[in-house]
Amino acid sequence: MTMERQDQVSYLANIYRIVLVDGQSDRREEKAFDVIAREMGAGYFEVKEAKELAAADQYDFRPVSRWSDQIRNLEDMLLVAHLNGAIHPEEKSLVLAAAGEAGINNRQFDVIKAEVKQRSDKLS
Repeated sequence: MTMERQDQVSYLANIYRIVLVDGQSDRREEKAFDVIAREMGAGYFEVKEAKELAAADQYDFRPVSRWSDQIRNLEDMLLVAHLNGAIHPEEKSLVLAAAGEAGINNRQFDVIKAEVKQRSDKLS
């Protein structure tokens, strides 16, 4: 099942905000974002809108509709946050907002973090 257009935009905006928020966007983060967008079937206009939303001064985490997509969004946000080393406090805040919205408890979050770390190590 594919995501609705607005969910795609929100999903990608959450990830792109992670790319921008630490002020240190690098090639690996941008490439990961592009791969995620392509894999979900997002088009040019969805990516453009997501990037514009993420660049806004007053950006707030935007949950997507389906719970499974919320978990995947959390995983992708963590992945991008890990790609340039330490997680910035504002990245952490966005990731925790995503985890809270999805109702993830500490044990589940630890499992997700460990899996994302392994995925990130393969990409680095």
